[in-house]
Amino acid sequence: MKYLAFLIVVAAVFVFHSSARAGAFSLEIIAQAGDVIDGRTITGFSQEVIRVGISDDREVAFFAFAASAEGSGLSLMTQRRFIAGAGKVVDGHVPQFGSEPSLAINGLGDVAYKATIPNVARGLFVNQNLLLLAGDVIDGEEISVLSDPPTINNAGTVMIPARPGPVKLFINSQSEIVFDNAGVIDGFKLDGISHPLINNAGKVVFGSSLKELPTVRNYSILSPDGVILKPGDVIEDLTISEVRSLGGFTDDGDIVVSMWGHGMDGELVGFIGTQDRILVRSGDFVGGIQLDFVAKSVKLNNAGQLSFIGGVIEPGANGYYKNARSMLFALNTVVITEGDVLDGKVVQQLYPAFGMNEHGDLAFRVIFEDGSQAVVLATSNIPEPSSFVLAVLGVCALLARPHRRSRNRKGFQ
Repeated sequence: MKYLAFLIVVAAVFVFHSSARAGAFSLEIIAQAGDVIDGRTITGFSQEVIRVGISDDREVAFFAFAASAEGSGLSLMTQRRFIAGAGKVVDGHVPQFGSEPSLAINGLGDVAYKATIPNVARGLFVNQNLLLLAGDVIDGEEISVLSDPPTINNAGTVMIPARPGPVKLFINSQSEIVFDNAGVIDGFKLDGISHPLINNAGKVVFGSSLKELPTVRNYSILSPDGVILKPGDVIEDLTISEVRSLGGFTDDGDIVVSMWGHGMDGELVGFIGTQDRILVRSGDFVGGIQLDFVAKSVKLNNAGQLSFIGGVIEPGANGYYKNARSMLFALNTVVITEGDVLDGKVVQQLYPAFGMNEHGDLAFRVIFEDGSQAVVLATSNIPEPSSFVLAVLGVCALLARPHRRSRNRKGFQ
């Protein structure tokens, strides 16, 4: 048994140090100007902050300008396929993208997006299929406006902000309006629902301003059943001053939110938390870095892995935030920081709209000092717990096998 305990410890140390030597993440540029996707050439990227998404199979969805014989313009694609834009016909239409388009990709690689169909209306698409047009009638109400961003779960159920309320679209059953934008929840009147999220259990959360709260800081997080988080609520030792953004919704019902809060001393603190616990705050050490700030961009997957944009104050820095150096953190380490060298070029700006999958892999966009841009895949090198368990079980099985004595046995080498 002593040998068994010793070997288990050795195996654990080996796995840990192998991961540490390799680095927590491997970075790879998967898209940049000049790349060709399905016969269409990437010509550049927008300067806007546009969402990047990643599936569990590490397929990364993003927007870029593209050109082909069919046309050119802002387009939606992955590193493996071209989805829409640049004159491509999708479900009998040629969708186009305007400023600040958005996308959502689920774990299986299904991509939902809103696009404009010239001379028709704005529509909601999933992959190569048109699901909804502005003007369609659902629950007896005309859907007059479709807004960004959509969301999609692994069952293929899609949600998108709309008027008179956010719409939930089912593939195999009737669609529905989730809640009226001007409705009342827990005695609070809503003032426009935005950024809905749907988890794999089919539950929904969203953001909305509440008319009864002070106008400057009244954005809150809700579900159709009640208010989840609002300014004035207390999480551990901090009172919420402002809800900044909703970043994730797990299958267990945890939300992850970027917020401002204050303690008993009244000092304002930026922090990230769920509805009942603080996950990280400015001043904390993460990956050996003491955080001067945490940004609005945050993700939490079903494995409980947290990723977020934060950083340090650095006068004169020319990053995404003025006089600051931004960093992407995940799995309690630094994935990338402004100023790092990637593929021989210095990263000048790290765009805050990133994606994370259920394995802890990440996708994001950067601007280099020479002005060029790229989409980057960060693959987690930390082994899955199941892999280590299998390794330990294998060692145990070997040790449990009966051994025949040998006359020439020399003992433990």
